Amino acid sequence: LRLYFPNYSLVIEQLKNFSLPFWNPFIFAGNLNIASLQSAVFYPLNVFGLILPQVEFWHLLRISPLVLGSFFTYLYLRNLKLSRLAAFFGAISFGFGPFMVTWGEEQVITPHTIIWLPLVLYCVDKILTKRVGRQKLLDRLYFPLISFSVAFSVFAGFIQTTIYLVIFVLAYLLFKVIFLKSGSIKQVISVFLAILLGIIIFAVQIFPTAELYFNSARAGVNVQETMRDFLLPLESLLTYFAPDIFGNPATWNFFRSGIATYYESVMFVGIGVLLFAIYEIFENKKDKLNKFLLFSTIVVLILVLDNPISRLFISFPIPFLSSSIVNRLLFIPAFSLAVLAAKGMDLW
Repeated sequence: LRLYFPNYSLVIEQLKNFSLPFWNPFIFAGNLNIASLQSAVFYPLNVFGLILPQVEFWHLLRISPLVLGSFFTYLYLRNLKLSRLAAFFGAISFGFGPFMVTWGEEQVITPHTIIWLPLVLYCVDKILTKRVGRQKLLDRLYFPLISFSVAFSVFAGFIQTTIYLVIFVLAYLLFKVIFLKSGSIKQVISVFLAILLGIIIFAVQIFPTAELYFNSARAGVNVQETMRDFLLPLESLLTYFAPDIFGNPATWNFFRSGIATYYESVMFVGIGVLLFAIYEIFENKKDKLNKFLLFSTIVVLILVLDNPISRLFISFPIPFLSSSIVNRLLFIPAFSLAVLAAKGMDLW
């Protein structure tokens, strides 16, 4: 509230005056604004800020990713031929899950970078499936939906999670093509081009941001030691079963080791979600999608827990990632386990 609320006030006020908010005079002795990603100047939902009082607009930013994330996940799960009840369960498990809720409490705009993941996966599945007849017209919408989803994720102001999102989508695409023999070369190229178009769309944001980044101290200062300190201790896995076993900052008794804050380490997905996900994994061992989701979850946990592999990963000089906290990857297990849980409920 001390940073994002007044900054949004400045952004919306200047947009109302038909002026692009290039500069923020209230941070330090003045600071670049459009180039600062988290100002989210180009995010489409800002249009509501032009017609709503700021408090109501803030509530919209806070609540809308939970609803949209659930809706997009529901579309994806229904496309997997799951029942309405199972799809609804999986959708709520991700959209209103602890990760989404907690992250939005700290940084109101951040969940907006994540919610586009299930919509992109839904469109990928649709593009890789040959369709005939009247549905051809609908098929043409999936290409721009991928492009705008990727662009909107960047416009929401947290490029680190967008990069993880795109990597996960590309891994999913390769999985579908290699292991499920889904889609033709033309369809695969179509997905790549859709993502590329999304990159072109968000160039209006990323070019000034990149210029700011590479001319800032953040690009040149070695923060590897700090990033290593943010890696989660192994005992964090216990929070999958009891989220506040190490306390909670809201009650002033958070005592887990390591410097990662509470919202940077949310693993809990819900006991029901965990049980149905485990049930699906053990009862449907041959399902290749299950293996992909489980593998993705394991890879992420290896990268966020303190171990030699995660320390090696954060030592790579990757722009935007090497100076960012790797724990933001935890939205991928949150989504993967929600999908596994929905499939498990459907099977049960």
